[in-house]
Amino acid sequence: MATLQSIAAQTQKSFEGLLYFHLIPLPNFIEDPEKHHKLHPSISDIITEAKSLFNLAFPIALTALLLYSRSIISMLFLGHLGDAQLAAGSLASHGLC
Repeated sequence: MATLQSIAAQTQKSFEGLLYFHLIPLPNFIEDPEKHHKLHPSISDIITEAKSLFNLAFPIALTALLLYSRSIISMLFLGHLGDAQLAAGSLASHGLC
């Protein structure tokens, strides 16, 4: 019968080729089965999880911010041209035309 550690090793080997797998840490109870009885995560577990979430979420948030700023900059330039141009640009940027 396979132990928990051997199953974890097989799972990790099967996912090694995937992008960002190294950013997702294995839970401590897989690496050390005796830690499984803990009800609350330790501070180091919380910090590790927060770092993993930040590493995955930061590029998404940055991309959204850049796309939104592109729209803001376009509206600023159209506002200098006139009211009708600003209205047309606003409608065009939202795909209503």
